[in-house]
Amino acid sequence: MAGWGQVVEKLACSAAGCERPSAVRGYCQMHYKRIRAGRLVEESRQVGDADGFGNYGVIDETADGLLCHECGARARGLGVHVYKQHGMTAREYKVQHGFPVRKSLLPIDTQELLAAKARERVGTRGWQNLVDARNPIAAAAARTPSSFNRTGASALAAGAVAAMNGKRTRKGIVRTCPICGACWCPLPPAGYKRRTCSAECWSTLLSQKRRSR
Repeated sequence: MAGWGQVVEKLACSAAGCERPSAVRGYCQMHYKRIRAGRLVEESRQVGDADGFGNYGVIDETADGLLCHECGARARGLGVHVYKQHGMTAREYKVQHGFPVRKSLLPIDTQELLAAKARERVGTRGWQNLVDARNPIAAAAARTPSSFNRTGASALAAGAVAAMNGKRTRKGIVRTCPICGACWCPLPPAGYKRRTCSAECWSTLLSQKRRSR
C-alpha cells in the first residue's frame, strides 16, 4: 500500500492512441463510457479483420459451441464463459469484438428452443403481466444518441441497405437542356419527365416546336 505523499502510477488506457490513465477494466473513463454506450473504441476495424482468436464481428459456431475471441475456447453459453473466465459482461464482449448488442451469444439450436418456449407463454397470465407493465414512453425517453449506433456486422449490413435504398430512390442521370445547354440531375419521380432546366426554356422549346409545324 502506498504511503502518504506517494504517487501511485496507473497503467495507460488500453484504447489505441489514448494516453489517459486506466480507470475501469483497463480503459480510461471516456473510453469505458463509450464501450458501455455501445460505441467502438477502435473505429478503424472492419468486419472480418483478425481479432484475438477469431475475426472481428464474426460469430464462429461449430458443433462444439461458439468461439471465444478472448481465449480461443468454445462454449455453449459464451456470455457465461466470458463473465467467469475473463471478467467481462456480455455487452462489453460484444462491443469489444464488433457484435451488435442485441446479438445472442448462444448456439442457434438453443436460440430456437428458447424462442419456442417464449411463444408458448403468449396469452398466459405471466405474459399479460408483462404487457401490463410495459411503458413504451419511459423506454423511448431512456434512449440516448448512442442507442442507435451500429457496430461490426450490423453496421456493415446497415450500410449495404442504405446504399441499396439510395439506388432505388435516385438514378445516376445527368440531362442537358436543349435550349441553354445547362446540365442538371433530375429528382425522382416527377423530375425524370423534365426535358428542360427551367420553365422559361420549356416555353422556348414549345415555341420552336410550334414554328416547326
